[in-house]
Amino acid sequence: MLYHLPMTAPQPPCDRLEKLFHRRKSWMLHQLAERLGYALISVRRFLKQIGYFRSYTHNGKWYTLRDAPDFDRDGLWHFKGIGFSKHGSLTATIGYLVGRSPAGLSARELTHKLRHPCHAVLTQLHQTGRLDRLQLAGQFRYLAPDQELNARQREQAAGASPPTPTPPLSTQAALRGLGEY
Repeated sequence: MLYHLPMTAPQPPCDRLEKLFHRRKSWMLHQLAERLGYALISVRRFLKQIGYFRSYTHNGKWYTLRDAPDFDRDGLWHFKGIGFSKHGSLTATIGYLVGRSPAGLSARELTHKLRHPCHAVLTQLHQTGRLDRLQLAGQFRYLAPDQELNARQREQAAGASPPTPTPPLSTQAALRGLGEY
């Protein structure tokens, strides 16, 4: 007597994709395409169906599923040196962070928060009018372009910056000052 094993239907590509992400939290698109045996455009379509985030570091080459990140209060999640943001791209994330900062943010502060250098992007955002900037104590503070918020950030930044040290008096000026008493 011959027994026939029931044929199982092939697993849908989105299910296979989710299983890959259960094994590893982030993948590059070409790796997923290779594992699934589909073209890049198809893998993008599958990712869109199940929801994903692209990295804001590494030129957006890394992907993770929408439910994987445990975002911090700034909406950032770092996994093995790869940065993801619930706000999207690096430029969108910088805009968000600067926009919610009471006194704007310096390039150093942004680099620290993002764990990624961003000086060139900040320069570009300023040149295109997507960010304003103010120079205080020898460094730029990046501010929101919205006039009302920008005015509040400028006021807060000026109040928060350490007072500019007064240059020391020359001996001649000090002696002149003493002679007036």
